[in-house]
Amino acid sequence: FMGIAFVGMPHVDVDRAVKVVLDNLPEAPVLPSLQNLYPEIYFTNYSYRDARGMPCLRINEATGKLFFDTSSPEAAEELTDFYQSYMTNDLTRFGLHTEAAYGQVAMLKQLEKRSPRWKLVQFSVYGPISFGLEVPDENGKPIFYNDVFRDVVIKSLTMLIKWYEMKLREVVPGLPTLALVGEPSLQYYGSFMVPISKELIVYCLNQAKSETESLNCVHCCANTDWSVVMESGVDIISFDAYNYPDNIHLYAAEVGRFLERGGMLAWGIVPNTEAAIDGETAESLAEKLEEAIDSLAKKRLDKRAVAEASFIQPSCNTLGVSEEACERILATVKELSEEMRGRYFG
Repeated sequence: FMGIAFVGMPHVDVDRAVKVVLDNLPEAPVLPSLQNLYPEIYFTNYSYRDARGMPCLRINEATGKLFFDTSSPEAAEELTDFYQSYMTNDLTRFGLHTEAAYGQVAMLKQLEKRSPRWKLVQFSVYGPISFGLEVPDENGKPIFYNDVFRDVVIKSLTMLIKWYEMKLREVVPGLPTLALVGEPSLQYYGSFMVPISKELIVYCLNQAKSETESLNCVHCCANTDWSVVMESGVDIISFDAYNYPDNIHLYAAEVGRFLERGGMLAWGIVPNTEAAIDGETAESLAEKLEEAIDSLAKKRLDKRAVAEASFIQPSCNTLGVSEEACERILATVKELSEEMRGRYFG
């Protein structure tokens, strides 16, 4: 029941945001993403933050949207240069845009004051499936359906994870890292409007995992077929257990096998909206979580095993609320973590 979080925070005071993270995620600080300080391009391109190393990426001057110009005369040269960087593990090409990294840079500096309480450090990246479905080619077709550039997206985001790992090794050597991979587009699996095969989902999720050292946590904040994700090699599945409390129970058999191989569950049981968090307490959320765990236990999963493999987190990021509500949400994560540990582990 360690507290973790995808921290897209509404704060504009960087020092305040860092303090809130350290106070409320005392075992697993996260590098916060302070989107309200990002340049305007981010707000029409959520993938912008993580796209720095990608070749042939352009901005449509009319719409402000990112796209891949796959027919550019420079495409072959840019691709060659990209793969050279990838093959030589040249991480200087990757990393975040400097104007989109205020929170991350500030937290990296703070982490130099290493605390013995920290058990791991978290960071977040946009997942390759969601990135590929969001950003189109020059003709408006999602780049995910271009085999060459889908590979570029996967490899580029993998290199971004390695860049984070490199930075964290410099400040907290030896401390495990957790890559929070946002894949909201997994909710479209099975839809005729967004055709994507199970095999391709598993392949995309496995690529970054196979080349990096971090624990790998895949998050979808809506309904999806979690059995597909659990077929991949990911370490942790992160789901909205507040708004979709029954979804995970549909896959109880798969959850059992997932836990047996060392998989873990990140319960997004703390709501990430102002209206919802105002109506909840750590105790009320503990009861909701108990009900969810009991439902798995009724399907022959061992409650203790589930508890030992569980994290507590908000249902999604906390960007869309006030700073005060964001702080209440993260404080509730901490309180709920303590409450559940007291119930199960004394």
